[in-house]
Amino acid sequence: MLSINTNKPAFNAATIAFKISSDLEKTQMRMATGKKINSAADNPAGLVIVKQLDSQIAGVEQAINNTKNGISLIKTAENALDEMNKLLEKAKKLTLDNLNASTSAEAREANQTEINNIVQTINRIAQNTRFGTTNLLDGTFSNRRFQLGEGGSEFVTFSISNMQATQIGVVTGNAYANLNALDGLNSGTANYSDVLAVINDAINDVTAERGRLGAFQSNTLETNLNSLNERRQQLLKSKGVIEDADMAEESVTYNKQLAQYQLALLTLQQSNQRAGQILSLFG
Repeated sequence: MLSINTNKPAFNAATIAFKISSDLEKTQMRMATGKKINSAADNPAGLVIVKQLDSQIAGVEQAINNTKNGISLIKTAENALDEMNKLLEKAKKLTLDNLNASTSAEAREANQTEINNIVQTINRIAQNTRFGTTNLLDGTFSNRRFQLGEGGSEFVTFSISNMQATQIGVVTGNAYANLNALDGLNSGTANYSDVLAVINDAINDVTAERGRLGAFQSNTLETNLNSLNERRQQLLKSKGVIEDADMAEESVTYNKQLAQYQLALLTLQQSNQRAGQILSLFG
């Protein structure tokens, strides 16, 4: 049937061209973004899963940051304790020198002045060592929460001992109550055997605290960091499977759709020309 009022072939070609154009636009978007899902209409169920994974990834990444900050905090405290150890080792040498019969009274007094300074410096370290604005070694860092996961229950609490001179070097039955008592001794009357016992105990206290911090850093924080990094990678892979476009496949699809679109336009052009050909029959 020859008709000029209703050009069905042209309508069909236009409909096909419109659909292919829409599909071509989606393919171009996937190629431009590298994602299969660029709107909820592309894959509603997939979008929900991707957003859930995004939330999990964000939580894990924050937990990674929290854990790294925790490691830095512990390292800050441990470095300060290392300085205390070095000072106490020096104090031990000075004390041993004072116990030696060949050391003059003037040398003993000079040694005691250094011991005084060491005790005062240890107190300053304990009182002033901070991570940000948080004091670490003055006894106030107690039962602090380390958030190590994305869930509210994924945390551990940890305390750092009070490392001020009044709290270390406590020896039962000693003439001196603690390390702080060694500040200001009279070098002529001081019992340096008891002083040595206090210093040795203080060294043990500091060393033990360093070991406890190291164990927490290694066994809890660093192990957790490794686990979090692996979890993050798995979540990213899972998200990629759902969301990432296969660029090779999209390229093939694009070329196919482009060819189909061009063919639909050609068909539409030829259908429109047919009406003119029908009219030429009456010329």
